[in-house]
Amino acid sequence: MWRRFVGATKDDHNDKNKLHSLIHSVDLRPLIDPPLSPYSFGNIYGNSLTAPFLSNGDDDDGDQESSYGMVRRVREAISKIDKDFVKRLQHGDEQLSLIGRLAQSASKGEVVTSYHSSLCQFPLYDNDFGWGRPTWVSLPPLPVKDIIVFLDTKEPGGVEAYVRKS
Repeated sequence: MWRRFVGATKDDHNDKNKLHSLIHSVDLRPLIDPPLSPYSFGNIYGNSLTAPFLSNGDDDDGDQESSYGMVRRVREAISKIDKDFVKRLQHGDEQLSLIGRLAQSASKGEVVTSYHSSLCQFPLYDNDFGWGRPTWVSLPPLPVKDIIVFLDTKEPGGVEAYVRKS
């Protein structure tokens, strides 16, 4: 998805050699000590930043990094969000400094950033909001540009992707 997203946004930016970065939100609930209930809900997340990739303007074979390499780098970045990360987050401004650095780079036009998040494995279809369990779960209009959000389908094994491009 990210590779196609970069290809779709390349026409929006004058410089074909823009750096593209990916921010993926990670659920911090299982990492918090003492642990939270698996049914807790809210904005308890951390951001994983994957270092910029060079996009030379080609969608497919011309990219300098293979899809496998991109997946590996994203997984490495996500794996750095661990219990130690949460402790540093609780005792400092790590998240705010990351957001500040990203905003600075984006405002200078140095980096094109896309955001990815996943609500997969949240028990959204198991909740009864007073009128029975939902037949379909959806997202409201997304206020953030250049974002992809993944959501489980009601049938096991399916995933929907909500995409908003600037």
